[in-house]
Amino acid sequence: MQTIAIPTYLSHLPIYQGWPVPFTQAWFDGKPDFRTVDPQKTVRCVTEKLCAICGRRLGDKSYFIGGPLSKANRVFTDPPMHKRCAEFAEQASRESKHGEDSGDGFNAAANTNVYFNRLD
Repeated sequence: MQTIAIPTYLSHLPIYQGWPVPFTQAWFDGKPDFRTVDPQKTVRCVTEKLCAICGRRLGDKSYFIGGPLSKANRVFTDPPMHKRCAEFAEQASRESKHGEDSGDGFNAAANTNVYFNRLD
């Protein structure tokens, strides 16, 4: 069950089992699959400079979620995000009761951190 409030800046997103569904999330049979992303929306995020979580335009700076290896290599799985969206996504993934293998909840690893990276 959800234990954190959904911020107003994410209130435009669809809700599934009490959680906002990120913009880039893949949907199958009317349900989001939190194990995968929609590749077309991911491309849109990169080409149109959109946030992976809220789907709105990014500013001069963007943020990524990843572990130490992602930071060292500057290679991240998910597209860029607003700082507050990245922080919410990390917090939600930690607060969610859903496991990585469930396919119906957030699946970020327990040791991920939000790292800053500038988007030019």
